[in-house]
Parts: sequence; structure tokens; C-alpha cells
Amino acid sequence: MGDERRMRRTLIACGAALSMSVALAHAAEKAAFTAGPGATTCAQFARSYAADPNAELAYFFWAQGWFSGVNGMEGMTHGRKRSLKDLFSIPMQEQMLILREYCDQHPLEMYADATAFLWTRLTAVTLPALTSETK
Repeated sequence: MGDERRMRRTLIACGAALSMSVALAHAAEKAAFTAGPGATTCAQFARSYAADPNAELAYFFWAQGWFSGVNGMEGMTHGRKRSLKDLFSIPMQEQMLILREYCDQHPLEMYADATAFLWTRLTAVTLPALTSETK
């Protein structure tokens, strides 16, 4: 199986998991649009990091998943050019530093806000439009 086909299947599986988590949230009569570490405040992130620096990895992996999901949704767009972010355009250690600094400066904001800020710093790469022939 080619890398592109494997990537497409992975993205579909991620989308299904996300859809299921949203459905479960609605089933519980409580809407949740962000879950996991992204749903905590930057102050909570700072406390977790201070208690155990390895805790940062859980938050960072959440951010990487968010980035991959946004890229995946954009990557499946048909009929127009696709603008994806190069997730390695900033070295990972520097990405983690940007997230820490953002949270230090904005303790009341959500970690998801820090993630969205980092997203704006990543380099955009424009790909040609998907057509039925490029599937």
C-alpha cells in the first residue's frame, strides 16, 4: 500500500474517532468542542510542567494531533488549491518553547489557543487542487 493511501486511511480513521468523540459528548448532554490537554488553561499547563517536565509531552502530542487533523481536513479538499502547514518548518524543541512562552504570557487562555498561535507560525505549503484523477 502506498504512503498516500496509508495517509488517507489514517486521516479517515482520525476523522471517525473525532466524530465519535463529538457524538459521545452530545450523548452526555454536554457539548465539548475541545477535549484533552487543549481544553486546559495555560496556567494548568504551567503547573503540570512545573510538577513534571515530562507532562509537556502529553500537551505537545495533543498539539501535533490538532495540527495533523487540520492539515488532514484541508488535504481532503476538492476543486481548489490546498494550503497545508509544514509541521517540521519549526524544529519540535522550538515549537515546544513557543507554546511554553505563549502560555507564560497568557495564563488564562486555553492551551488550544497556544496551539492555534503556533499554527500561525508554521510555514504554509500550497498543493494543487484534488481532482477525481488524483484520488
